[in-house]
This record gives sequence, C-alpha cells and structure tokens, in this order.
Amino acid sequence: MLFNQLDILNQKLLSVWSLPQRIALLDQEMQAAQFSPFRHLLQEKLRACTEMEKWLLGQLIVIGQARGLEELGLVSLQRLCSQLKPVDQFYREIGGIIGYQIEVLRRLNQTPGTSFQGSTFYSPCFYDISHSGIEVEDAVECGLKALPYTAEFYPLGGAADRLHLVDRLTGGDLPAAKMQFAGRSLFEGLIRDVQAREFLYEQKYGKKIVMPIGIMTSAEKDNHKFILEMCESNKWFGRPQDTFRLFCQPLVPAVDERGDWIWAGEGKLFLKPGGHGALWKMARDEGIFSWLHDQKIQQVMVRQVNNPLAGVDSGLLAFLGLGVKHNMSFGFVSCP
Repeated sequence: MLFNQLDILNQKLLSVWSLPQRIALLDQEMQAAQFSPFRHLLQEKLRACTEMEKWLLGQLIVIGQARGLEELGLVSLQRLCSQLKPVDQFYREIGGIIGYQIEVLRRLNQTPGTSFQGSTFYSPCFYDISHSGIEVEDAVECGLKALPYTAEFYPLGGAADRLHLVDRLTGGDLPAAKMQFAGRSLFEGLIRDVQAREFLYEQKYGKKIVMPIGIMTSAEKDNHKFILEMCESNKWFGRPQDTFRLFCQPLVPAVDERGDWIWAGEGKLFLKPGGHGALWKMARDEGIFSWLHDQKIQQVMVRQVNNPLAGVDSGLLAFLGLGVKHNMSFGFVSCP
C-alpha cells in the first residue's frame, strides 16, 4: 500500500474507537488485489483468533510487512501477536502499528534539509556552573532546598550494544546498569548519589527526606529482571520499596533502509528499545506522574546511568537550583 493510501486509512481508523469497526475497515482494505496471497490466511487461520489478534495481524498485512505470515501456524501467530500488542498500545495515539509505520516511512523519505524549512532556532539560556561563584552557590542552595519536592528518573532500558557487556560465567548479555565502576555497579552509584544529597539536606535542615525514584526498564537482554533483582538483592538500598516505581518501555520493530521490518526468525520480529524519549509517555501511561503529583513533587531530574561523574560535585544541585529559581520547564546539562 502506498504511503498516501496508508495515511488516509490511518485517519479513518483513528476516527473509529470500536475494535469491530476498525477490523471491518481493515477487511475492506484487504479485498484489494495486492492482499490476495493472504486471503486463505484471513478465511481460515484468523477465524480462530481473538478480535485483538485479528486487529494486530490485519495491520501487519496492510502495511506490507506480513511476509511469510500465511505459512505460520496458529500458535506462532499468537506468539507474534504478543510482540505486536505492546507496540500497538504504545503508539495508539498516532494509529498503533499503522501509525508507527507511517512515521518510519515519513522519516526515511524526507529530503535532507527540508524538514526544518521555515523554522527558526534559538540558543537556550546558558549558565556556566563549572566555576564556583555567588550565582552558582545560590543555585546550589536553591537546589538543595528543592530536594523534598524533587524526584529522579533513570532510563535504564537501553540496549547498550556498544558496551558489549557480558556475564563472565554465563556469557549472557548484561545491561549497562550492571557495569562496575569504582567497585560498584553504575546503578548503585546513582542511588548513592541520591542518598548523599538526602544526607546533605538532613545535615543542613535537620529533616530526613526520601526522594521518589522512577526507573524505566525494558525486556531487552532481560533488563527488567536484572534491575529488579539488583533492587531486591540490595534490599532496595535501605530505602522504602514504595519510593521506587519500575515501568517497562516496549520493544519496537527494527527496520532496514527501505522501512521493511527485520525478522529474527520465523514469526519472530527483531525488536529493540524505542529510545529514552519513551520515558515521558510511559511515565504518563503507567501513572508515574500521578504518583508523583500525590506526593507534591514539582520537578524531576533525569540521570543517565553511563555518566557516573555527573554527581561527584555540586553540579547537579546547581542545575536543579537554576531550573527551580527561574521556573524553567526543561533544561539539560552539557560539558565542552
């Protein structure tokens, strides 16, 4: 199906919320000649599928990514649907699987240099916090005072393929959070940084605080399992378990340079984490923002697990303080 046709179909589907009606629209589209190889599949195998499975497989067919689908048995089709469902759910606002493919094709077909025509870019406000001074010291103080109303997010679900981190005993892949630095894992280093700031607040203001922590994991390389095991084996690092929230980002289909989906085997998609940008949507979908709102949290600081040196001085407090002092919606720290 051509890009424009797919886009028109997606707009029709987005206007309908009933699953049977959506499936009916897909059925109409699949009467076209290009889908004739799948008619046997539609007539026989899909009869035994649930409404949701029909919806998921139907989308796969109309976006032209159903190669070999007609050769799969019912069990394999259902296993494939278990991979597709989280993708469809995550991208539901833009049209699920169809919307995902439209965005893939749109980005692949963009002419270089045309994406931002007519746009104007402005440099962000820059504050140098690399040297101590009155302004930086004031920002640190402001950041310290804001800690009771601050949470931290750790996007730990990345593939970390470049690290090639493996278990020496089993040879299995490990997430970046388990990488050792200065005698402990990178993940434990993040927690120690939080505890250090909490201790500093208690020493200065005489009040004990425990900052909430949201952790985005993924199924990649058993990432979620490893992170949960690290928390449990360390008894949640001496913190109340209910001050943590773990939420799992979906794995999304990898594509080639033409936008075709990559398959890892018969009826099995090659999936990868969709990037740290998934953090905000997953936090909303999983109720993390509501959880923080109930605790009167006003700002969140996002830490990268692979940058342990970011927390060794007053930089994080100064960064937080500047954001709070100037009532900023978003900011980031960078170095030369």
